Amino acid sequence: MRWRITKTTPHGETAVLGTIPNNGLFGEMALNDNTRRMASATAVGATHLPWRSRPPAAQQLDHLSGERCSHYHDMLAYIRGTLPFEARTTVDQLRGETAADRAARKRLALLPGVTADRPDLPPIVRAVLEVLGTYVQRRLPAIVT
Repeated sequence: MRWRITKTTPHGETAVLGTIPNNGLFGEMALNDNTRRMASATAVGATHLPWRSRPPAAQQLDHLSGERCSHYHDMLAYIRGTLPFEARTTVDQLRGETAADRAARKRLALLPGVTADRPDLPPIVRAVLEVLGTYVQRRLPAIVT
């Protein structure tokens, strides 16, 4: 079973943000904040959806504090506010990397250090941070050398 993740662009078009493989993780951005969902998940095939309640997952994310928590929320904000580069308008693509993209690229480079010195972080927290990093990477324009 796979899931297709889509988002309506500011111009009313549907952009496919990606697919989630069988046993993949999605919905993790809503675990620690109460903001409106940013995308829709549509089942591709037969469906069985195990659901985790918010409180236990949020308790796991409580292991992130201080700078780590800020890093997590900054990545969430970038993901929620930015379409993948290929889904942006032609004009926006021609403008290239934005200040938000540059800041996100810096956060992405720092991501390994966010968890490196915390061997006690629960596996779900590591998984969520890894998935968020992947989402950030997908939104960044390719580096032109």
